[in-house]
Amino acid sequence: MVDLVPELALIIGEQPPVPELGVQDAQRRFQLVFRRFIGVFARPEHPLALFLDDLQWLDAATLDLLEDLSTQSDLQHLMVIGAYRDNEVNSAHPLRRKLETIRQAGAIVQEIVLTPLSCEDLGRLIADSLHCEPEEGVIPLAQLVHEKTGGNPFFAIHYRDLSAVVVCPPTS
Repeated sequence: MVDLVPELALIIGEQPPVPELGVQDAQRRFQLVFRRFIGVFARPEHPLALFLDDLQWLDAATLDLLEDLSTQSDLQHLMVIGAYRDNEVNSAHPLRRKLETIRQAGAIVQEIVLTPLSCEDLGRLIADSLHCEPEEGVIPLAQLVHEKTGGNPFFAIHYRDLSAVVVCPPTS
């Protein structure tokens, strides 16, 4: 792990070099060491959630590591949350096949398809950002953002071409 994260040496000290292994054995050793490393943090009194974004771009070795983390019984109190663009992952995509392998190994895989935000959702998001209530003039802005972004949260929070001004009265 010190080879991967050199700053760890500041905490655990320098480590002796590890013996050279073949590719498969080195991968298994890395998976075991990584699992043990994560296991230090994933404890009954302090469960760990790992969020991995853009799973559609993972390489084969990282997909194998994901499978290992998800299916080995010696690592508990860990929840892996992954996000991917479903329009980039068809039935033949390596991620789809790996998720099926993880399911078949007995791990619980829950998929949630995110839909666009409604105009009401955007109203609450904008009102929260502006520290006011939705009924305090935010609805026209929410409608404009919804019209321009189709409710896509990524575009909505990055939308800069607003030709509206919202003034919220001070809260009492």
